[in-house]
Amino acid sequence: MFSDDEEGMFSNDEYEGDTFDTAAAAAANSAAVTEETQVMDLYSAMSLLTLDLTLQAGFGHHSDCQIKESLLPKYFGAMNAQVWNRTKNPLLWPNFIYRWTEDYKKGCEYIKGIEVYMGNLLKDRREELAQGIIHAKTAEGRPTDFMQHLIEAGLNDKEYMTDSMILSNVTGLIFASFDTSCIAMSWTLYAFAKFPEWQERCRAEVDEVLVDDSEPEYNQLVELKTLEMFIKETMRMWPPVPLIGRVNATEMKTADHTIPARSWLEIGIWGAHHNPDIWEKPEVFDPTRFDETKKIVNYSFIPFSAGPRGCLGRVFAMNELKTMTAMLLKEFVFTPDLTLPEPEIRAEIMLLCKDGLRVLATPREPVH
Repeated sequence: MFSDDEEGMFSNDEYEGDTFDTAAAAAANSAAVTEETQVMDLYSAMSLLTLDLTLQAGFGHHSDCQIKESLLPKYFGAMNAQVWNRTKNPLLWPNFIYRWTEDYKKGCEYIKGIEVYMGNLLKDRREELAQGIIHAKTAEGRPTDFMQHLIEAGLNDKEYMTDSMILSNVTGLIFASFDTSCIAMSWTLYAFAKFPEWQERCRAEVDEVLVDDSEPEYNQLVELKTLEMFIKETMRMWPPVPLIGRVNATEMKTADHTIPARSWLEIGIWGAHHNPDIWEKPEVFDPTRFDETKKIVNYSFIPFSAGPRGCLGRVFAMNELKTMTAMLLKEFVFTPDLTLPEPEIRAEIMLLCKDGLRVLATPREPVH
């Protein structure tokens, strides 16, 4: 569906540097506090990693939330849970009812905390710009984070891009991206543990492409073909967002049915990714489905949705996943936690598990 040369909100050449690397390195370093095998709670570890990374991409801000106490993970995590609680209970859909609930009161508290935190980041950036301090630019003068893009968009017309608009856009980006990236990373590391032969193939490729301990550059990420196939197959098997909603602008006809305009449509990404009419043996994990020599049926693989409402950050997301997994593969070997049963999937807004996802992470022997 989407190739890496398609432009999204984050195009490949605008996010060079340490946007991915700093957060991923912090994750590897914080996990490698001991030479012994550790149980890794994937949701917990990956949510901190992806939030840290998304704040860097959105605000150019190093939150260090992986190694320091922060309320931000609580705020963002709780907001997603509240959205799902309201979504599954039609009685809470009317605002005049929902505003009397405890969820609404807590949600207002969380939103206020997020607004204050993000507002301070924007204020600091404005003050730095007023002092002539520019730290969000590439050597060619392009912005390196989303907030800088929006600030520059409003330099000539303050009404075109007000501070409230900037905060709304960047905070929306964080809501949309950090949790989905967390789930995608969690399932990818779980798949490494579940399919050790593929883990070794991906690690061998990473060792070959990243020949030293340096952090990956974009041109190296492009060479990680096996890793990309593995990540795509993971997202096919376990799509981070199993179901999305759309509203059709005009009347639609499909087969023998007429769908009136402004209908609420639910698109089952899980169903599309496991459709036996499209995918041969869809319950079998086979990354070679995504070999670049093979053709994928249009709209059969839609982890980022598709069309004009598709995910604008899809290129960013794939580069993010490849960078994080490559750096973790260089540091750790992942094996299943045999004390746990097979994950019991719990489909909410995100594809979660009833008791979470955990793997064993063992530091690698030094590569000579």
